[in-house]
Amino acid sequence: MKRFGSILALAGQLLTAGCASHGLPKPQSNPVGTGSTEWATVVAIQRHFVFVTLTDGTRRQGGVYAVSETALTLWEVGGKFTVPRTAVARVVDHTQTGAQQPGWYTYAAGAFVAAFFGSIAGVIVGAVQKDAKLKHASWTVFGLSLAFGLGVGESTKYPQPAFEDRVVYVRP
Repeated sequence: MKRFGSILALAGQLLTAGCASHGLPKPQSNPVGTGSTEWATVVAIQRHFVFVTLTDGTRRQGGVYAVSETALTLWEVGGKFTVPRTAVARVVDHTQTGAQQPGWYTYAAGAFVAAFFGSIAGVIVGAVQKDAKLKHASWTVFGLSLAFGLGVGESTKYPQPAFEDRVVYVRP
């Protein structure tokens, strides 16, 4: 039963970590500007992160890998994606505009969530099973994960970049 508590504690910590594809930026509801009808504006934004709306309404996002007179190639999470110029309805550039200072709650809440989910299951299992060693180990994990969460939060308290979405191209 001790192994079960350890597995629950580890599972809780992993669930709070997330994955890379969920860290991608979300498009803003009202991008700035009206955009240009000239394809040269898309050629000028090499190596930027963009949101591309296709003529069928599909939205793709990724880094601009290459642009030619006939196609646009994006570097996405799953690899390269090439779309013909005629299928591009709109291109929105995700541009950094400055930096913002995060609030204290950003890292304090993260530390608490990591500590809570990382070990409270072990404490409950230890109490139900009347296993003092498991309960003690779970409280230790709780304390260590709280300290780790505060340490990670402390490192994320520095200014974070602020972004703005700007319409670059609209198909004529």
